[in-house]
Amino acid sequence: MNLPQLTAQIGKTARKEIGDSSELAMLVKPVNIEADQKMILFMTLDLDQQEIRFEDPVPYSDKAPYQYNYFGNNSRAGMQYYVTREGSSSHYLLKSAFSDLYLVLKKHGLHDEELGRLLVEMKELRFIQLGSKKGAGTVNLDLIKGIPKAVLDDKNHIVIDGMAKKAEDFLRHVLEWENRDTRFALVVPRVVHHQEMMILSQHPDYLTVVKKEQNLEGTGRKNSEKYCYVCHEKRTDVSSGLTTRFSGSGINKIFVTTTFNYAKNIDKKYYDDSYAICSSCFQDLLFGEKKVKESFFSRIAGERAFILPEGILDDFHYNRLAVLKHGTDLFFEKGLAQDFDEELETAMEDFRNAESYVVHFLIYRTDGNSVTVLRTIEDVPTMQIVQVVDMLGKQANRLYPYLLSMSLGSIYRMIPVRTSKTGDQLDIQRVLSIYHALFTKTAIEADVLFGYASEALEKGFREIRKKQGRQFANLGWESFAPDQEDFYFRQLIMRYLCLLQTCQELGLLDRNIFDKRGVVSVDVSGMTGKVQEAEAFLEEQSFGSMERALFYVGMLLRSVARAQYEKNHRSKPILNKISFQGMNQREVIRLYQEILEKLNQYDRMTMENEQYISLFHRYYGMLKEAEALTDQEHVFYIMAGYAFFPAKAKDRKATETGDLA
Repeated sequence: MNLPQLTAQIGKTARKEIGDSSELAMLVKPVNIEADQKMILFMTLDLDQQEIRFEDPVPYSDKAPYQYNYFGNNSRAGMQYYVTREGSSSHYLLKSAFSDLYLVLKKHGLHDEELGRLLVEMKELRFIQLGSKKGAGTVNLDLIKGIPKAVLDDKNHIVIDGMAKKAEDFLRHVLEWENRDTRFALVVPRVVHHQEMMILSQHPDYLTVVKKEQNLEGTGRKNSEKYCYVCHEKRTDVSSGLTTRFSGSGINKIFVTTTFNYAKNIDKKYYDDSYAICSSCFQDLLFGEKKVKESFFSRIAGERAFILPEGILDDFHYNRLAVLKHGTDLFFEKGLAQDFDEELETAMEDFRNAESYVVHFLIYRTDGNSVTVLRTIEDVPTMQIVQVVDMLGKQANRLYPYLLSMSLGSIYRMIPVRTSKTGDQLDIQRVLSIYHALFTKTAIEADVLFGYASEALEKGFREIRKKQGRQFANLGWESFAPDQEDFYFRQLIMRYLCLLQTCQELGLLDRNIFDKRGVVSVDVSGMTGKVQEAEAFLEEQSFGSMERALFYVGMLLRSVARAQYEKNHRSKPILNKISFQGMNQREVIRLYQEILEKLNQYDRMTMENEQYISLFHRYYGMLKEAEALTDQEHVFYIMAGYAFFPAKAKDRKATETGDLA
């Protein structure tokens, strides 16, 4: 994967789609305001009438940020020269925005052009004050029509008649706008001069100075040609300095570094040999960065992620990339199940028809200033993703009705992840490594999965039993608190069975688990329906003899737990006899003996339980030394028997809770 070239290609396509509507479309920010109605409001500085008016509200449209060049807010440490603002940030227009704009024009030698001269005239007419340093200028609030007098306080509130108002409340006050369900998405300054109206954010001088400030114009010198890292062309406007203008939290930051070790000869003066780009590719990368953030951002395992499809043989088709990204999101959110899901089936078909495409996953963290890559999973064929999702669905169907569905996102809900005080996931790599193995056909150690399962059983159980659990929220145990741990056990065990079966069918496990080792067929035709159901399940899942013996220990364990629950022992003390970290054979036998004692104590030695006991002895007696399981496997199969009860319709919501990654 060549990340810069892919990002630039996406940017080039986005540039064609929206670039014509604004010279600076790559800088335009979306307006993220939730409201029943969003409006655009104009701030009219009428030099002819000697007044400032907030007027002419019009409905907001998605094209407005491009039409009026909305770039968000400048950084707090920089000049506040952007003139189109959100309503909640419109106080900048009453402070230093016009003065800072003049200073930026002056910095680039544009202050004597039309826009600079206009700002000077506005100063002479007492509309604004131009300061000598950033943040020093102001707007004459006495000229605002509709209010007698207003001042700005230290908290950027506008004070009218002793009442401090936030920017958007101030706008409502001026307009006498009573509908608070309406938000002012954008405030656009315009100037009326000699009966002509000028929108400042569309003025050529404004566009020019923004380009210069953002290094969007060529910076190279003649006779200093260098190769561009992205397009591989030799040009004069090539520089590594352009990379400092990328967003600190965007995809372009991933391939940009200032570490000496990455420069040729370990010398910073040779950065250009590794990271230099031309101004054209820089603009493509800015467009691409914006488009990737809008259309290819996702979350995987609770972390930020970019999901980038790429064509290997086909020409670049942006729409196909968007379809594949959407399909990937669906595979993490939804699992193939008994019920037909048209959207999911359509996504599967889209992937099957895109054999010449691969998908790249970049999972990362950002603090807004830098990016830390947690894991990259590159060049994943679409057919491999389909194969994994399809196999998860098939195995989930084999486990129905004990498991209703299984998605890629469910895997995140199976592996314990501890969080720090700041909310960072400390051991998320164990989850990401499983995704990496599934997508790249890398071997997975069965013992690792059984270890995760034992840990998840214990951690979730302990958190459910606490008055206020604080850790391992990714396991989704909150849905089962305070005393629904049996449903938690069922969901977790059945998901692990689904994952283990999937990995074995895909040839990813380091050893076969489900192969009916040592099993001799048993005639259960004369036994209870529950016993017959259990035997059919064990046969379907290809459990070996030891696994089946442990399974019946778990079913007996559940009989004791239910008896205790019915006697108002709601904590089911028998569960405290399980050592979730692992149990050797001696400990398993000791647990089995204690279960028999409790069955007699609670008068639960029923015919069905006696049949469970008989089958335990039958399968356990077949055990050979070579068929011994690990301590974690002992616990897993005991709990598989304990969790063997079907998911009812009312349990569906709880069972499917937390599938989103």
